[in-house]
Amino acid sequence: MGEVDEVKAIIKKHGKQICLVNTKLETWGKMPKYCILMKIEKAKEIKKPFDINKKGFGVGSTWITLGNINEIKI
Repeated sequence: MGEVDEVKAIIKKHGKQICLVNTKLETWGKMPKYCILMKIEKAKEIKKPFDINKKGFGVGSTWITLGNINEIKI
């Protein structure tokens, strides 16, 4: 399966779920180099915002996976 075929398969399978409006690859210009899709289960609303301590997770720690948020909650 080529790169374009892989992208088409992802769009066909997940396009509606990720609200992808333009599914015609021909109109995109360049082929996307990467895509990150994540399925998040058991998401909960945060009623009161809080700060976290990301020390030890590295500079690029935009996403952190934890068993318990209290591990990094300040």
